[in-house]
Amino acid sequence: MPAIADVLGVSIDELFGRQKKSLEETIADVVYAVDSKNSYEYAFELCWAAFLGLAHIDGNLEGNRKYNYRLEDADVDKGYFSKLILDGGIACARLDPDFHTFFLMPEPKGNLRDKLADIHKLQKLFEAFADIDTLTVLFLLYTRLNTPVAASFVSKETGISKESAEEIMERLCQSNLLFRTLATTSDGDINIYLFKQESAVVPLLCFADEILSENIRDIIMDISRTKPLFHDQ
Repeated sequence: MPAIADVLGVSIDELFGRQKKSLEETIADVVYAVDSKNSYEYAFELCWAAFLGLAHIDGNLEGNRKYNYRLEDADVDKGYFSKLILDGGIACARLDPDFHTFFLMPEPKGNLRDKLADIHKLQKLFEAFADIDTLTVLFLLYTRLNTPVAASFVSKETGISKESAEEIMERLCQSNLLFRTLATTSDGDINIYLFKQESAVVPLLCFADEILSENIRDIIMDISRTKPLFHDQ
């Protein structure tokens, strides 16, 4: 208990709930106090600790390098993955030395399939991602801050024709990834597009990369779920 309290930066009384602050507030305060350069790394360590708890793994990791996500071995090129697919929900972690991600989904009420977008809307989104020019445009947009761009700029930077760039931008608007507005120039009104960088595109690309990885090594894998993720009405 003292060691846990030290890690969280709280007293034993606070650890046992003898405090006015909730657990969420306590953890938020601890992460907030971490230097901004290291705060995301520290937050990931908390997420990884939660993953180990969900997997019912002893938190004493000192002598067990297998469960240490800081994998420094020279032969580690694609890193490791860990997955829990249980009746209570799903947790996934990617554990590369310098590229790690975490996803947690508590079991939703009702049918998970009903929570997702309409299958035809999903089809249009994946059709957009299936086009190499569209992916090229998306990667270009992520090299910029949240500033509007015109199709002419996209064409110049990618080599895609202006007409095709305009079509791609419109398609991305339909998928809710871009926002279109008009700008008045000396040559008349033109469409300009603002990229919604707060979208889930980067997490989607990270998961796609995991799917495509040929050298997947699992540290923890528990798929003992007793019911399907999707079910009939």
